[in-house]
Amino acid sequence: MESVDLVAEPGGFTGIVGESGSGKSLTCLAIAGLLPPGTRLAAGRAMLDGESIPHDQAAELRRWLGARIGLVFQDPYASLNPVRRVGSLVAEVVSRHRGTGRADAWAIARRALLDVGLPDRAAEAYPHELSGGQRQRAAIALAIVNRPRLLIADEPTTALDPTVQLRILDLLAERARSAAALFVTHDLGAAARLCRRIAVMYAGRIVENAPTRGLVAAPAHPYTAALLATVPRLDGSARPRPIPGAPPSPDDRGPGCSFAPRCPRRSSACERAPPLRALGAGRLVACHHPVAEAA
Repeated sequence: MESVDLVAEPGGFTGIVGESGSGKSLTCLAIAGLLPPGTRLAAGRAMLDGESIPHDQAAELRRWLGARIGLVFQDPYASLNPVRRVGSLVAEVVSRHRGTGRADAWAIARRALLDVGLPDRAAEAYPHELSGGQRQRAAIALAIVNRPRLLIADEPTTALDPTVQLRILDLLAERARSAAALFVTHDLGAAARLCRRIAVMYAGRIVENAPTRGLVAAPAHPYTAALLATVPRLDGSARPRPIPGAPPSPDDRGPGCSFAPRCPRRSSACERAPPLRALGAGRLVACHHPVAEAA
């Protein structure tokens, strides 16, 4: 990843979209200080409420995670211990970060599980005794029970059926009103439904960042336009069109525009990496030939 600059404010989700391997999840793991072994943050920092997230202080970072930062992953088993009852997991997070006694922590945990639409019996259930949608709701309860100031949802609905996806998205939208929130997805349709602003990533860079309505109505970067063309339309007005080619691997990016080999608007100018520049109406675009300037 390089030159990633994001601002998320309370009141709604900021989306990060792109194909698999574009750097979306790695960006969020970097923000939360959870980069996998073999990777490191070479430069830059992440700020929350004017404070730097303490990536280099393991004990302090643990106090931030679960209290000030909530994480919802694609696979709820990443958050739920299969040999612990769901209620005890949520109660432990409450007790650890608030110093609450066992009885009060359990009461708060039960309330949190009810608030995300789970039946009261879910607190006594093990994760495998819940459906996929219920497990994801439990993971959301675990992430938000301490009212974090930053909520990161990384592909939280990919493994769910469409009906459950909509309910989970509505629940996340409600919870994002009081916290800065990031929503990571390869589904531009879901991002358009949930987010007030969308950052499009390709090959580890943000190539477009704009208010959702403007981005969907008139994409500026050719990659954004190509992503939108892959979204099925219920009215059948246009067939989804796949993007030819494949994204480059992280260690196979040249000095120019990484999207150029797949771009119908490429030219010799694309041999130079385009800077992320303002294109009006709160939009930033990294392209030598943005679609918005085609007319």
